Amino acid sequence: MFKNGIILNMIFLLILITESCNQPKQEEQISKHTSTDSLKESTSNYSHQDTSVAEVLSKDSLSGETTLNDFYKKMLDSLGFINLHTIDPTIKIDLKYAKEDNFLNKNLYNSFKFCYLEKETAKKLSEAQKLLKAIDNGLSIVIFDGIRPRAVQSEMWKNVDLSSIDKQKFLAKPEAISMHNYGLAVDVSIVLADNTLLDMGTEFDFPGELAYPIMEDYFLDKGILGDNQIENRKLLRQIMNKAGFIANDYEWWHFSSLTKKEALGKYVIIESFQTFSSPKQEIYVQTTDKPIFKIQIAASKKKINSFSSIKDRTSISYYEHENLYKYTFGNYNDPKNAFRIRDSLRKCCINQAFIVCFYNSERIPINKALRLLEK
Repeated sequence: MFKNGIILNMIFLLILITESCNQPKQEEQISKHTSTDSLKESTSNYSHQDTSVAEVLSKDSLSGETTLNDFYKKMLDSLGFINLHTIDPTIKIDLKYAKEDNFLNKNLYNSFKFCYLEKETAKKLSEAQKLLKAIDNGLSIVIFDGIRPRAVQSEMWKNVDLSSIDKQKFLAKPEAISMHNYGLAVDVSIVLADNTLLDMGTEFDFPGELAYPIMEDYFLDKGILGDNQIENRKLLRQIMNKAGFIANDYEWWHFSSLTKKEALGKYVIIESFQTFSSPKQEIYVQTTDKPIFKIQIAASKKKINSFSSIKDRTSISYYEHENLYKYTFGNYNDPKNAFRIRDSLRKCCINQAFIVCFYNSERIPINKALRLLEK
């Protein structure tokens, strides 16, 4: 079911770009009189190309795992996330959701084997590995999960067999944001040189109180957890806390590199294997004194029916203009945010993405929008 959802998203983008191939493409121009130097710079070296999503992804079958994973990897790279092994190849990687060895017994990551994180988070994990090696060179951190699309989070919530109260201790609600969605959280443990896991008292993703760090003393007193298991957990927390991570009260394996308050509005959120939300994504409220900036990604003579099935899970919308259905990504009052996301979309594979502007619900030239901002 989930894999079909991924393919639907991809088909939708492919249809949009394919149908827009024969439509005239209009590149934004920035007034030479504007004082926004950063915006001038962002468009000065752009050379338009007629490269479709399909051409970027290759001619492989749409349902092939390699094609889907290449698309996802390209998106993460273009958004500045870091492949952990480029920072520290000594850290063991065992992504549980890229295979069926997890609490749902489902391959949720399409067998994607690369562990990606936000850059500073990857650096902190490397520092934790160094701290561990200094204590015992035969030990190593093993990571079970890093960046996680919100679509996977929704799949977990929908399928896990727990009460609503227990779900909230282990999972973020589908409408909420997990630190994993930012690439700011890691699920980790420690292994010996022969890859044997240290005994932490429960398996990774154990859905019960025995996994709660806040109840370790209670279970130790009861004799349910042993001294060695508690010491192993303390060792993990020691190196992670010293490297700058924050422990979780309900999961001995989960650590965040920032608080949710610190992350809010500052980091890209991975929505699915093909979509993301920008940092400081603004709530769209049309006013009479501020223009709205969007990124146009395609135009079609006919309305795309498949759009209705994914519009609520993405930042994609459409408007009617010049007898065409024109599809856009995002809503921004700050043009710098719009240009930054436009550049990311171009790198990701939508090379013809460009800025469109609206004022009082009408499309206006970008030069006029920038002049309105200067007033």
